[in-house]
Amino acid sequence: MQSDFDLDTPAGRKSALRAIAQGDAVHYHELLRCIFAAEVEFRRKLAHDDLGDDDWDSTWGEDDDYFENVYWCAWLLSLVGDPSDVPSMWHAKYEVEFDLQCGFDIENMLGAGPARTVAWLRGHGMQEIADYLAHWCDGDRAAELARWSVGRRRYFLGS
Repeated sequence: MQSDFDLDTPAGRKSALRAIAQGDAVHYHELLRCIFAAEVEFRRKLAHDDLGDDDWDSTWGEDDDYFENVYWCAWLLSLVGDPSDVPSMWHAKYEVEFDLQCGFDIENMLGAGPARTVAWLRGHGMQEIADYLAHWCDGDRAAELARWSVGRRRYFLGS
């Protein structure tokens, strides 16, 4: 599927995200990682005025048409449930730009489950992130995370 879309453009990445059914996200893990990295860089460029007028293709429409791509991709990555995606999500949330810091849901980082995610992070020397997410390990948060994911599905897919 990767060759079916122009992943160098926000419009192409949005089309690719639309083509990935939530139940198939795991099959497109590497593609989702590529899209996520491109969307984070896109948001960084927009925030820091590094995307010049010559770089913007008017056929793409407005940048607001692609504002949600990064969140949509993060939700699909959460469905994959690989804790190794958490560091790039953490970077997106806390080191790129203000809107991502405010709007990026922590729940995206917990697709593998809170305990498994925190254990993986600790095992890979990422104490700061693990400590921040550790409160999600208190009690059974599965129902809360499931409700969040259903809400994301409705938001992005309308069902």
